[in-house]
Amino acid sequence: MQCKNCNIALNRKFKYCPECGQKTTEDLTIKVLFSNTLSNYFSVDARFFKSFLPLLYKPGFLATKFVEGKRLTYLHPAQFYLFSSVIFFFLFSFITREQQEKFDSSVKDSFEHKIDLDTLNNRIKLSEKVSEADKKSIDSIVALKKSEAVKNPESNFMNFESKKIDSLIAANAPENDILKEIGLKESDSKFTKYIYTKLLKLYLKKGSGLLESFYNTIPISLFFLLPLFAFILKLLFYKKGPYAYNLVFSFYLFSFFFTLFSIVIGINFIAQIPNWLLTIIWLGLGLYIFLSILKFYKQGWFMITLKTFLLLFLFTIVLLPISLITVAFVTLITY
Repeated sequence: MQCKNCNIALNRKFKYCPECGQKTTEDLTIKVLFSNTLSNYFSVDARFFKSFLPLLYKPGFLATKFVEGKRLTYLHPAQFYLFSSVIFFFLFSFITREQQEKFDSSVKDSFEHKIDLDTLNNRIKLSEKVSEADKKSIDSIVALKKSEAVKNPESNFMNFESKKIDSLIAANAPENDILKEIGLKESDSKFTKYIYTKLLKLYLKKGSGLLESFYNTIPISLFFLLPLFAFILKLLFYKKGPYAYNLVFSFYLFSFFFTLFSIVIGINFIAQIPNWLLTIIWLGLGLYIFLSILKFYKQGWFMITLKTFLLLFLFTIVLLPISLITVAFVTLITY
């Protein structure tokens, strides 16, 4: 009998390896996988530097070694995932600030554009000094602007008269009265009322911080996406081992994604990466996924190719839309 981590000979009575401290008999389960505390996940030691290059240049190597028993030699998969994701979202926050400012400005302008149209229309109707011919001309201009707003969804968030809403808000009217003016009916469900309440909040804040809230929700969606990704792997490679094996593979694979994208963002801070190089990076990413699956699941090229395409298809058609819907829903709730 020998230790799976450091390969030294062991007495069968030993519960722990006297050399490295790893348990001598411990099958990989969900409980074992998450046995360390959260604080330990964020600790970075020499194992990170020993694991970094293999993650980049040896697809599937770390996951293979981990399930073989070398769990103290390399950085824990969940620890690697959390560390790499924190670095990525930290760098990502710098490039999203400008986008958030542009988005907030665009949404605010769309609200003000709608208010201007309503105000102009009301002033025309109240004016007695304007001739009927001029009124018709101006009405046609307003109608044209509104038709353009319909064609451009960004400039037509809610279909109601903004001036009335602003008057109710200025008069500190009850929220229910404002919601009715927006379009809420007494027969509508509680969920519908909740949605209208969030839309009113969106109107009051003129959309400020909406994109920021969306970006902040992405890590939450990934938290649910990764186990689903591992579940699909379990269905495709059901003979590989317990579900925890597929979860280990998914942790390391997503860690590679975060690490690669962090490197790309870091380079972009220094110099703009040309489009042709980005194309090569995306193609290389697809090749990395294929080689990782080939190394870890150890099946023939044909079956691995077929299952890789099926995995990417299910990820794009099923998991990605579910994640986007989850992000949008959580954004609306937390906004």
